[in-house]
Amino acid sequence: MKAALHVGKERVEVREIPIPSLEEDECLVKVEACGICGSDRWWLGEELAREVQGHEISGTVAEVGEGVARWRVGDRVVVYAVLGCGECEPCMRGMDPYCLRGPRSVCGGFAEYAKAKARCLLPLDPSIDFVTGCLLTDNVGTPMRALARGKIPEGGTVAVWGLGPLGLVALQGAKALGAGKVIALDPVLKRREVARALGADIVLDPSGVDFRKVALENTNGYGVDLSLCTVRDDHVAEDAASIVRRNGWFVSAAGRAPIGGEFEIYASGVWYFAKSDYAPNVELVKGGLIDLKPIVTHTFPLERIQEAFATRFKKADQAIKVVVTKASSAG
Repeated sequence: MKAALHVGKERVEVREIPIPSLEEDECLVKVEACGICGSDRWWLGEELAREVQGHEISGTVAEVGEGVARWRVGDRVVVYAVLGCGECEPCMRGMDPYCLRGPRSVCGGFAEYAKAKARCLLPLDPSIDFVTGCLLTDNVGTPMRALARGKIPEGGTVAVWGLGPLGLVALQGAKALGAGKVIALDPVLKRREVARALGADIVLDPSGVDFRKVALENTNGYGVDLSLCTVRDDHVAEDAASIVRRNGWFVSAAGRAPIGGEFEIYASGVWYFAKSDYAPNVELVKGGLIDLKPIVTHTFPLERIQEAFATRFKKADQAIKVVVTKASSAG
């Protein structure tokens, strides 16, 4: 099969490698689409080669292990990209990211085929295409879990920092969960334009305006009820926390978030989502409350994956979500 192999710093080549063999509890997925995640920048910039990467996977089941009863060849699926031990209490509740024995990532999507444990597969509704489908895990699940953690009051005000895929989903999700006003912040013009088209009430370049003044003016001087940061930057996180009302919420969906003691607010982080979140999130997409189409700005076949990475990480003024699709020669 064709697979994209990391062969050096910022260098990926498509080569022929064997199709993965299965254990009895695994399935082989014929990959139709795999999104490029912001976290892919970390391994791409390393010198040492890695196994095939790509964890935002959608496709069809091509083969099942002997012990798999839930799935059949031809089933449309997405891959839940975190694998826990399957035995501890968090794993038994579908919360593999909190596995007491240490979760690991499920990768392999930048190839024609990827294997995954059967319990890591989730059904892809036939009404949703594969490119859209590969966004249903990280890109929908993570921000929706962050919003749920922040406990938005009915009619409340939500600020979303960073208008990449997570932020653009978050602003729509906030409205779906009852927010009365959404303030969307990003220095990139294209992303602000998409945010406005997707329903943001106030769209700001935080580097060019007094965002604290705007937040107070639009909340009767109190501050926002929830400030959601999707940017992995300590200074942005501090700015996001600075506009939260007392007893409001700051939630980070992007890693460490330093919050000083002067903030009398609740603070939380999220990593990924629970499997039980998936079905309700899919209904929001099917019902049109979350529109993923404008978020996908570029698609590239597997053979052009080097160009896909360059577009994602070197053209921030143009690219939002970049998706790698199956090889153009694949059936």
